Amino acid sequence: NEFAGNILFNTSNVTRLTIDSSGNSTFAGNITGIGATFTGTAASGAALVTIENNSGSTATSYGLLVKGGGNSASGKTFEVRDDSGNTDLIVKGNGNVGIGTGSPGAKLEIKDGNLWLNGATSTYNPEIFFIDDAGPTGIAGAKIRYENNNGNLYFDHKWDTATSGFFFRNRVDGTPLDTMSLVNGNVGIGTTTPDLGGVAGTRVLTIASP
Repeated sequence: NEFAGNILFNTSNVTRLTIDSSGNSTFAGNITGIGATFTGTAASGAALVTIENNSGSTATSYGLLVKGGGNSASGKTFEVRDDSGNTDLIVKGNGNVGIGTGSPGAKLEIKDGNLWLNGATSTYNPEIFFIDDAGPTGIAGAKIRYENNNGNLYFDHKWDTATSGFFFRNRVDGTPLDTMSLVNGNVGIGTTTPDLGGVAGTRVLTIASP
């Protein structure tokens, strides 16, 4: 049968589902699916499903909430696969995110791929920031920063003590070997404590015996 107007589905005098004359549907309530699959064919260059939050400037609302995963590494909260069934993106139940892998071993793991921080404008300086629980305003942290307006690359150390600095090591899976240190403007090779030699106000290069 055909209807010229809208089709309404009501329960307890409340409209739960509306289908208008253009084929658009509006529903109020929850949709429960157990093992449900939604299959369709999208036009070239178009999305199969679009989720849009048109609530305007309401800052506390969002477009999509996915719950699940069982709070464990074996659970899956969200997954995106390619046409061959390979995992493109996954969010595990323990919060780990994998790109190109279905079993991320850290909060973010990228397999067989690169990470690009693209500073598209001269006013944006991309950086990687390692911070403590207090965030950028805390006393600890370090960052790698590229200044897009002059091409300089900075390694910034936030901890404000004379004995903290940058340390380069190798063979860390066995007995770590200190190869070079940069501490308070002093350079050490083979040592983590460059010796000032008792001369204040100088910059010293200390090379330790192998």
